[in-house]
Amino acid sequence: MTQTLPPLMIMGEDVNSFRYHTLVNRCPALVRSIISDNELDPETAAKLEDLATGLSTGTIPIPELSENTKQKYDFSSIQSYIGKPWLEGPWLHAECYLYHVICDIIGYHISKKDHFLSNKLRSDLKSDHPAVTRLMSIETIDEALRASLWGNRVDLSLFKVDDESRLKSGSESCIIANDSNDVIAHLKKCNNVHIVADNYGFEILCDLVLSDILLRSNPELKVTIHCKDMPYFVSDTSVADIKRLIECHLDAAETAPLRSRLLDFIKKGSLVLVDDPYWASPGDFRTLPQRLRDVLSSSDLTILKGDLNYRKLVSDNHWPRSTPFTDVVSYFPSPVCSLRTNKSEVVVGIDDDLQKRLSTMDPKWDVNGEFAVIQARL
Repeated sequence: MTQTLPPLMIMGEDVNSFRYHTLVNRCPALVRSIISDNELDPETAAKLEDLATGLSTGTIPIPELSENTKQKYDFSSIQSYIGKPWLEGPWLHAECYLYHVICDIIGYHISKKDHFLSNKLRSDLKSDHPAVTRLMSIETIDEALRASLWGNRVDLSLFKVDDESRLKSGSESCIIANDSNDVIAHLKKCNNVHIVADNYGFEILCDLVLSDILLRSNPELKVTIHCKDMPYFVSDTSVADIKRLIECHLDAAETAPLRSRLLDFIKKGSLVLVDDPYWASPGDFRTLPQRLRDVLSSSDLTILKGDLNYRKLVSDNHWPRSTPFTDVVSYFPSPVCSLRTNKSEVVVGIDDDLQKRLSTMDPKWDVNGEFAVIQARL
């Protein structure tokens, strides 16, 4: 298949765009939430406040990072923009870079203290929450795949768990690109599945339910869940987050059977939890390092969760939205499926007529998390 090369990158300067709103409003707010949620020394708090104030104008220059951080992560995609105003940088790469700036200010790579932990702990749901109750009743790959999709709607920076309705089949009309039947048929033949995780809390619980059902349906299957290795985008999942969730928050009667099975799968090596610095690097997946290409090339299916992974998969560029998804992702080293609720403006594989209908129905269909895609190249 001929590889489709991406068009121009999306930058941050358009004042009417969701990305501009994110940089000058949401990002300063999340930086200030770190100050309020953590016991920081006055100097660190002052540096974070300076960062928040500068982001709100968009004119603060993109700073250099510490040598230790630069050695661990790949910043080649944004290196030429260091010293320029945030709004002049490529949006995906600049947004990712911000979380490294925060970690450097706080000294995370020395302390290893997750400055988003209090947010994550507040997101843990009680076992009798209707959404958890519904999740524990899921028995089929079909249901679990949709739960994993709509679980992505919930994160700690935009959306909360409201009810369990999106786990049911009634939300099918909100899936605007739907390769689920092909994906489910493919999953039933897989022996090696990789899931690149997104959010902690309800979403990762949905992903664990999907993993559990897949593993129970095929004793030969191995599922690997890939996580971030640092606090990232407020709610992104780490290996420690998943272990804490399984060991400490699934011990109620309603969730104990799932907990027991997951621990057994981990012990036997059929469920593997890993991280890699690349998943928190700013570049898109066209720059996957060889170590990850080697790992994923043996995958029967790689499931990429969420908005950020979607943006990195297709590249955060000015794609015509009707560009076929399979053409855009032909470079990926394995069969790939994206489960993503739309929270940013980049999307492909949506024909022009559907775009018009969606814009009439809901002008913010591409950013408000109400619509979703299950897109695959198998």
